[in-house]
Amino acid sequence: MNILIVGAGAIGQVFGYHLSLSGAEVSFFIKEKYKEKYNDKLQTGLLLYSINKKKYLEFRSFKILTTFEEVKQTHWDQVYLCIPSTGLSPNWLEDFRDVSQSATLVSLQPGIEDQDLILKYYPRENLVTGMIAFASYDAPLPNETEGFVAGAFCRGESRALQRCKSDKIQRKSCVAYWFPPLSQCFFTGARAYDVVSALKAGHLPAKTHKDVIKQTAFLNAVFMVVISALEQEGWSIKKFCKNRDRLNLVDGAFKEVLLIVAKKLKLKKPLSCFIFRTCYLKIFLKFASGFSPFPFEELIQSHFTKVGAQTRLMMQTYVKLGKVYGLKTLFLEQLVNKER
Repeated sequence: MNILIVGAGAIGQVFGYHLSLSGAEVSFFIKEKYKEKYNDKLQTGLLLYSINKKKYLEFRSFKILTTFEEVKQTHWDQVYLCIPSTGLSPNWLEDFRDVSQSATLVSLQPGIEDQDLILKYYPRENLVTGMIAFASYDAPLPNETEGFVAGAFCRGESRALQRCKSDKIQRKSCVAYWFPPLSQCFFTGARAYDVVSALKAGHLPAKTHKDVIKQTAFLNAVFMVVISALEQEGWSIKKFCKNRDRLNLVDGAFKEVLLIVAKKLKLKKPLSCFIFRTCYLKIFLKFASGFSPFPFEELIQSHFTKVGAQTRLMMQTYVKLGKVYGLKTLFLEQLVNKER
């Protein structure tokens, strides 16, 4: 099986590694400006760290492609779009369609209109929509100091850090990733079974789902509101949880965005949406900061600074849809305007 991964970042490398374990021939399609960096990796291989398994993993069996001409030379069975929503420009999709017409296209973008855009260029039967259920990042993060112990980089002068020093464990630059307990990547589409089979053969937890978009749309929308608010607080969870004005703004934005998503997907707002309130959010953020197997605050800042354009696009899309549907967007607009 020939598999093309569009994008070779932290998400793409995890999918690529596990698909290679299934016996697939994996290639990465990247921008020309990254070619030299990844050509060097062809000699030494990519290094990943599984926090769940507490071990480093070497990934050597892959190719690097940078042009459509190179992509055309191979028949692709599956293509994974491991790029932000902002990478799905109409021009790029039109050009890319010509080199991957018969492939199963796996979209991992979180935007509520991303599937609508892709379906303008690809037949529905070719499209599989997926949900990423793991955290992955370029390690080490700023506060990861000595090395991995008990599934995490050591932080501060903790007992774990003392163990690091005594055991002389050295950190390595790599992509670290972690699956929360019982989590699985879900996939929806006519060819979802084939995608799930390939991933499970490579030991990546995956499962078919009736409708991934409806399953994740409310959570994605709420998460974008939280990320926008955290960015305004300089990514400080402590400051965010103490800022009553910011919390009130987020509570209002939650109510607006949930109604917009329900209208877009022609759904009733689910009963579970009652948990999307800042009183519960503060508990979650404090819990995640204290018990994540990585510096949670630093990971949020690092990742969402890198994909900040995607966050702004998604927030602007919610405001646009709200206006189309005649719904209130006052709180959402305050978050969007303060982002600029």
